[in-house]
Amino acid sequence: MDGYTLTAKLKKMRRRFRLTATEQAIYHELVGICNEDGWEDIFCASNEEICSALSISENTLNTSRQTLINAGLIYYLSGKSKRQVGKYSFKKPFKEKKTTTSKIEGDIEVNPEVDTYTNPEVDPEDYNKTKTETKLSPYNPPRGYENFNFDFLDFEFRECLSEWLRYKSTKCQKYKDQKSLEVFYKKMIKHSGGRPDIANLMIEESMSNNWAGLFPLKGTKGGINEAKQTARQPDYS
Repeated sequence: MDGYTLTAKLKKMRRRFRLTATEQAIYHELVGICNEDGWEDIFCASNEEICSALSISENTLNTSRQTLINAGLIYYLSGKSKRQVGKYSFKKPFKEKKTTTSKIEGDIEVNPEVDTYTNPEVDPEDYNKTKTETKLSPYNPPRGYENFNFDFLDFEFRECLSEWLRYKSTKCQKYKDQKSLEVFYKKMIKHSGGRPDIANLMIEESMSNNWAGLFPLKGTKGGINEAKQTARQPDYS
């Protein structure tokens, strides 16, 4: 098990089902934690740790994590109390021992151990076969780009690119041709590591600082910005 394999697994799932940027960010954060723990089959992470790293609420974490579980991307076993951290695995479901008590003649207690799975094995290819597969709607580009060909655009980066193009329009700037737009897109993919959540952070940073260009984030842990950006020259626009 390694980061490349786990990222490839996520990309495979994204081709079939839509995952939000938050859900993908949680998955990548868990991959980073697993890496720090030496790629153990089972590793621990507290809700507080993940929420703090991604600046999300615990309710958002619970909802997004359940989506990842349903998709077969992660396995999770919650702690028995708030003081106990949850356990995660990318490889196998957890077995939880449940004790049952039955009363027979002589008042003898029998406590057979029953294995119950908190997260049964799910084949991503068979996930939700009873549901209609997500149909991708045609991309609706921002004003001024109706004549451009957007076949190069990945579904999960639609929102990122649209937001950036609208921002450029507010600065009275526009990509003049197809080639210049595709060059920008490739660089955005490269500097975000193929992660729409990181691309969003890059765009938000440029907008908040009124920058004309988009910059790769620095001082990151697991792709999430931890420090304020230092002054630097534009990488691309």
